[in-house]
Amino acid sequence: MDNKQSEQSIRERMEVMADAASLLLLGGAESFRIEETIEYIGTALELPVTCIVTLTSVSISANQIIATKVVKTRLSGFNLQTVDEVNNFSRKLTSHDMDFDEFKNEIQKIKKEVISFKGWQKVLAAGMVSLTPLLVNEANPNAYLAMFLVGAFSYFCFNQINKLSLNTYFSEFVGGMMIGLLAGVMASVFPKLGMHNIIFGAIMPLVPGLAITNALREIVDGQIILGIVRSIDAIFALVALSLGAAAGNFMIKLVFGG
Repeated sequence: MDNKQSEQSIRERMEVMADAASLLLLGGAESFRIEETIEYIGTALELPVTCIVTLTSVSISANQIIATKVVKTRLSGFNLQTVDEVNNFSRKLTSHDMDFDEFKNEIQKIKKEVISFKGWQKVLAAGMVSLTPLLVNEANPNAYLAMFLVGAFSYFCFNQINKLSLNTYFSEFVGGMMIGLLAGVMASVFPKLGMHNIIFGAIMPLVPGLAITNALREIVDGQIILGIVRSIDAIFALVALSLGAAAGNFMIKLVFGG
């Protein structure tokens, strides 16, 4: 009976650690930080483990007994709120400000309801980010308004397509195409705005800057293969954005000429 209870306890702790690692990986945390966090959690739970993270999977093995948990995930975007919440709870667990049951409940809450900003907040933020390039150069108020509207609406389209998960890079292509179309329309109606300035600003919310940064950090930390894979993923996203914007621009030229 004691052996069964012990096995069940070990299995339960391994599953909770796997859930925490999956949330961190899906949130966009670096692999070496995920491995460190899970190993700290294992030490706090009196179950020392070795954690190995790849771009789409997590493997957790106990050091003193034969027990392994492998979880497969999919290539995802970034949710730093989720990463922050999991890190906060793991720190409380390791500092003994939270017991295992409380930690398990909090991880399950995050797993069931992904922490994220509301849709309108994301769209508004994307519009604001689209304005940043013109802060360096002088522009008239109409240009600011155009960049805000194009950036916000393009991000809205990108976000809606991304929810459908039709294809890994299809949402980037659609977002870029909407930028090319809307920027071309506004530049054709209001020539003084400048189509290239609008595209340059509106595309900023969709540029995978955080993915590129994490890829470089992985490479610097010695995770060469994982860093290269993340870099290739970011490059493909940039290519999809560029092709989408070019396609939208081409369609506008067919309609309006030029």
